[in-house]
Amino acid sequence: MADISIGNTIIKNPLNLLHDVRKLEAYDRTIDGSMIVNMNVNSENQSIDKYRWEIPGLIDSEMFLIKEEAKKKGNLPLIDYHKIIEVLSGDGSIKTWTLQRLLSGETPLPAVEVNDSGLDVQVTPDVDPIDGEVHINKDTGVMTFYTAPTKVANNIVVKYEPKYEVHIMSYQHTFFFDTVANYVLVCEEV
Repeated sequence: MADISIGNTIIKNPLNLLHDVRKLEAYDRTIDGSMIVNMNVNSENQSIDKYRWEIPGLIDSEMFLIKEEAKKKGNLPLIDYHKIIEVLSGDGSIKTWTLQRLLSGETPLPAVEVNDSGLDVQVTPDVDPIDGEVHINKDTGVMTFYTAPTKVANNIVVKYEPKYEVHIMSYQHTFFFDTVANYVLVCEEV
């Protein structure tokens, strides 16, 4: 397991980390038993989901720093160093897309495929890529393609390591014996 960063605190090798995706969907059944799914989408018609973490085994010094920073700032950035996938649909005219989350940093480089062909990725604020490239701004999440991806459903696939904005939902203080204690931290993406 890799380290996790919450705000300015690094948690070394958390054990039993729960990283749970929550789809923003509503489900209804019709009289004939079929299912209707109402999905929330963003302005680029991409389905929206939010993540939740349960991080057990935190010690006093880690939890104190996280609680203090959360009280001062409210929401905190979280990087768990796991890649996620976003799928978009080209329309033949749009060259600029926005990822749902910011990149965790300039490395590792995201992987971007259009119509199952990989592109060279540059993490840069520059918005003028050359043929065969896509530029991604790590501070805004904006992706700029040299040519607009073709009008095909679900033909843009982006695999990247995101930086989430999270809110601390709860923390449980658990005592083991007289002197050993730890916390379980629960946070959700805003």
